[in-house]
Amino acid sequence: MLLLPIVLFALIWLWPVVWFRLVREKLRVEVVVTRNVVATHEAIPVQIQIHNASWLPCPKVTLFLKLPDGLSVENDFDQSRFEYQTFLLGKQSLALETVVYGKTRGLINFANGSISIGLNEGFGLRNLYIGTEINQELVVLPDLIDLSNQRLLPKDWLGKIEQRRWILPDETMFSGIREYAAGDEFRHVAWKASAKTGTWQTKTFFGSSDWEVVLVVNAQFFDQYWSGTLTDEFDYLSSMVSTIAYQLQKRGAKIRLATNAMLSKHPQTIWHGEMRANHLHHLFGRIYPYANQSFEKLTEVVKSHVNHREMVMVFSSFASTSGLQNLMQLAKSGHALYWIDGLQHHANLAAYPEIQRIL
Repeated sequence: MLLLPIVLFALIWLWPVVWFRLVREKLRVEVVVTRNVVATHEAIPVQIQIHNASWLPCPKVTLFLKLPDGLSVENDFDQSRFEYQTFLLGKQSLALETVVYGKTRGLINFANGSISIGLNEGFGLRNLYIGTEINQELVVLPDLIDLSNQRLLPKDWLGKIEQRRWILPDETMFSGIREYAAGDEFRHVAWKASAKTGTWQTKTFFGSSDWEVVLVVNAQFFDQYWSGTLTDEFDYLSSMVSTIAYQLQKRGAKIRLATNAMLSKHPQTIWHGEMRANHLHHLFGRIYPYANQSFEKLTEVVKSHVNHREMVMVFSSFASTSGLQNLMQLAKSGHALYWIDGLQHHANLAAYPEIQRIL
């Protein structure tokens, strides 16, 4: 009679020990995030697989998912934690799928979150926790703003920009060389290129449809550029410059970008040069809202790179006197200057009438 309770007690005592030793090296968790670029509030499928390679079951398995800042398991409110309970038989794999949502613009590293599973042998006498890293980045793009009801687009300032475009090609703005075609003017024949290639070649020039705009985005928000940031302001500027870049490209403009906002792979770069609107949009999904240089330095870089045909659009919540003076030098040399303020903070441009505030 006494033997049976003793055997049962021994089994209950030995089972957690045996289970723990045999299972702990046989469990594996894999996580796959199926998207790496998304819009805000867009569903992001996350696939989670739990593998039990041992012959012993796992009667109670709890999955713990802690998301990094900027992500949520709910679209309507912030909820960064997710738990799921299940069980695993011996030699069984379990696949789960959930969705998360990008709540704010920016580059999100899943490694800043955590995922783990907690399990026990069924009695709760011995608990085992296994964690894994998610080595994946996610880019949440800036929102595109509906400007259809604003005075900004398209007829107001874009109409004025259109008026600045030349009706005829400017023969001082050499573009390149191509093969001669019927109708080309004889005075544009490229004699040296024709002799070299053995076929008639003609010079080409920038025409009336060629116009260029430099988009300047300022990430300085305080007198000391390194003293902090205003995330909501920068996110708004990112959305605005992305929206206007698409509008400009649609109308045939060539876009060039300058910003003192910090990019992880090129933390000191200010002049990013010519790019397509979608490239700019993705760049502002990855960029950080911290300034790598002052507004004054940013405008100096713009001065050194801008050519004599380009218009300049500045997106900024802050302005220093020295930076505005640099812009005034551009205005005096014939550049059209436009200014777009941040969401709540507006620069004082009263003493600079040449800079046109357009929103």
